[in-house]
Amino acid sequence: YGWDQPDNATRVQRLGVGLHLARNRYTVDTATSALTELLKNEHFAHRAAEVRARLTAENGLAAACTAIESILSRAQ
Repeated sequence: YGWDQPDNATRVQRLGVGLHLARNRYTVDTATSALTELLKNEHFAHRAAEVRARLTAENGLAAACTAIESILSRAQ
């Protein structure tokens, strides 16, 4: 259980693509219930597809490369 996992889980839930299970309430039953909800509720699949499309359109790899090249060119 890393430091960023609770924050990432909150973001995932806020985006509507998953559920956040609090560490202190995590049991086999709560995990099973959450997984069942994720698989049965089509809302999560629809939201995941929307988020995927948005991320794909952003072309993050190209943007990261451009940012790195810009920083490196200023350092020379």
